[in-house]
Amino acid sequence: MSIQRINQYYTEVFEVQTSSGAVKETSLKRYFANLVADYLLLYHKDSNKKLVDEVKLPNLRKQPDGAIIDSINFVFGYWEAKDDADDLEKELQGKINIGYPTENLLIQNQQKGILVRGEIREEFDMQNAKVLDKILRKYLAFEPAKIFGFRT
Repeated sequence: MSIQRINQYYTEVFEVQTSSGAVKETSLKRYFANLVADYLLLYHKDSNKKLVDEVKLPNLRKQPDGAIIDSINFVFGYWEAKDDADDLEKELQGKINIGYPTENLLIQNQQKGILVRGEIREEFDMQNAKVLDKILRKYLAFEPAKIFGFRT
C-alpha cells in the first residue's frame, strides 16, 4: 500500500507539473503533505498524530511548512518544503541557524531530501519510492526521549 501511495504522489506531482508548469514548492508541497497525512493514517492511526501546516515556532518569525503533532499539541517533528532549484544543504543550514529544532526535521524538494536527527543527517533520493517509504516511516515513528520515558 505505501509504495502504491508514493507512486500516486509521483503521478500527482507529474500531472500538476506537466499541465500547469508548476515547479515551485508553493504549488507542490500540498501533495507531499497529503502523502505524509496518509502515512500517518496508515501507520499511526492510534497515536493521534497529525500533520499541521505552518506551525509557529516559539521566538521565531519563520515557521516550518508543517509539524507532526498529537492531540495535546506535542511536536514529534517538523517538515520544510523547498524548490528543486534551491541548494537543500544551504537552506537546511539557514533554518538551523535561525533556530529550527533539529531533533526530527525533514527538509525536501521533489528530487532529494534530508532527514535530520540532531547531528545526524540522512540524505535521500525523493524519486526512489522504496527509500522514501523507509524515510517516511522512520520520520513519523520518531518519539523524543522526553515522551518515550513518559509512556513507558
